[in-house]
Amino acid sequence: MKSSAFSRRLAVPAVLVLSVGGAAFVAAPAVAAPTTQEAPVTASPAATPTATATPSTAPAPTSAPAPTPTAAARPGATATPAARVAAPTDLALTSPTLDADGSVRVTGDRVVTLEGQAPVGSKLQVTNGNGDVIARLTTTATTFSIPLTFTTDDGYQQYLSLFGTSGAKQLTEVDFVVVFDAPTSAVPAISTPSGETYQTVPAPFSDGTPNDRVVLEGTGTPGESIFLYVESDDPFSDYSGGQWDDITVDDNGNWSGDLFVDFGTVSVTATQAKMNENYEETTVESDLSPAITFTVDRTPGAILPPVISTPNYGDLPFSADFNPGNGSYSFTTWSPASATRVSAPARTQHPLSQAAKLTAERRMQTRAQHPDTAVTPTQSAVRTLSALARVSAPRDIDFPDTLDELVEKYGIPVKGVPSATAVGKVDMTVSGTGTPGSDVVLYEEKAQPALDYLQGLYPTLFADAGQGAPLEPVGRKLLAPAAVGTGDPAATSDLPTDDGTIRVGADGTWTATLSRVPGNYLLTSFTTRNGGAATADYSVAGKVSLVHLTGTPRAVAVAPAAVTQLAFTGSNPGSAMAWALGALTAGGALLAAARRRRHRDS
Repeated sequence: MKSSAFSRRLAVPAVLVLSVGGAAFVAAPAVAAPTTQEAPVTASPAATPTATATPSTAPAPTSAPAPTPTAAARPGATATPAARVAAPTDLALTSPTLDADGSVRVTGDRVVTLEGQAPVGSKLQVTNGNGDVIARLTTTATTFSIPLTFTTDDGYQQYLSLFGTSGAKQLTEVDFVVVFDAPTSAVPAISTPSGETYQTVPAPFSDGTPNDRVVLEGTGTPGESIFLYVESDDPFSDYSGGQWDDITVDDNGNWSGDLFVDFGTVSVTATQAKMNENYEETTVESDLSPAITFTVDRTPGAILPPVISTPNYGDLPFSADFNPGNGSYSFTTWSPASATRVSAPARTQHPLSQAAKLTAERRMQTRAQHPDTAVTPTQSAVRTLSALARVSAPRDIDFPDTLDELVEKYGIPVKGVPSATAVGKVDMTVSGTGTPGSDVVLYEEKAQPALDYLQGLYPTLFADAGQGAPLEPVGRKLLAPAAVGTGDPAATSDLPTDDGTIRVGADGTWTATLSRVPGNYLLTSFTTRNGGAATADYSVAGKVSLVHLTGTPRAVAVAPAAVTQLAFTGSNPGSAMAWALGALTAGGALLAAARRRRHRDS
């Protein structure tokens, strides 16, 4: 919650106080009558008027008694003027009063009035969680009042932002949540697949995770939406699964939906809530259903890809990684206290909405409310690579104009050393982990040719934007054997050659040196069995890294002899450049496919 920068400043003028001074009666001629005098009014910092002086009596003449003097008149009460308050210089919300979490509970009618202070002439706006403007006001005084009315068809939680300008000045934004009364949905049930076992193989670009879905079925309240919470016990994965698409209970009270899964024993629970057309909950989400469990095993003989641990971003204050939400790389920068998205779209979602929802006790596992935020690492990788291929398609963040520029700006910065064996190139170290005794094959090529090459290895995966296919339990369907080669019969690219130079040690680690011309690269890796043999079996490609390689190559005065391309890169510059010809147009279409559901209501 943004704290208001507004501070109240009071002008404190001196308080005017009536002070009455008593003037002494002075001796007068015998014939003069004695007089009574009132002291003049004077300004005094004291809050209480000075006491009135008591008049003295003149000496009495011997011939006649002096007249009795009249008592000095007591000054009448005078009102103290109110202190002048300085005009506000910023925006402040004074009502309703927000709690520590930046929220306010409203019971009864769904009406809330925003009251506060702002400079005269300020142009104020109120937006909802979708960024839609729901109220505008130009202030004509230093205080304002903005009544807002919601219906039962609106979400019972309204994530609001109050902000504005005063002249050229941006006023402090106030973000808060209004929570209205709403009924709580009934608890749904999951009927299948309870106790089933599935088998599958790792998917490309995933560090060994699958790209498969399991169909879940159950019962609930007709017309309400089902949300799945997933937990996996795989100790080698931090992925907890994801709901693929909207799940709505049909008129008969039944529902069915796909769930992307990870290896291991998977535990799934469900909740339900009624949603409006803006994807807001109009009922309070139900409690969690009883859990069902099933198991996803690796197909016997499946080969896991290696993991590249170096190069990496290290202690740099930024990184680039796959963004599950929109199929592109997410570029982040952080401080020790927090992380912030670079070039994030302005005001597309209320800053409190996700944080507030995830604070509820029953959200022990994160669930994706929007289908485009629920994707597996493989989906993310494929959508990312598809997104990287396009530079002219609509996009959510500010990409550089070309893929090469993108890698230069956001890739892992690597400073190479002059190669002792390859003129015009620098050496970089690549290391990681893998299966002891197996071979590692590295592929690193300039960004655009590399992307085309990977699309040629897995054309089917790119064509369906990494959606995967539903699994059948073991015993119902004969599953495909472990992937050999690319595993894609439509592949047009050849696998990189294994020359046996990189072998995983008994401790599970490996290291290699690559010689490259400074530039911008995509880097990935494969595991092979029977290394160096013509019948070697390959894993799928591992996770893809962006690398921005710099350094000063060794130069000689004479023309250098031709340098043989490193065998284990599998690089063919000529064919790679040919593959690049259609990349920009193909990439835009692939990105559109990856986003087709996101804009289904637009």
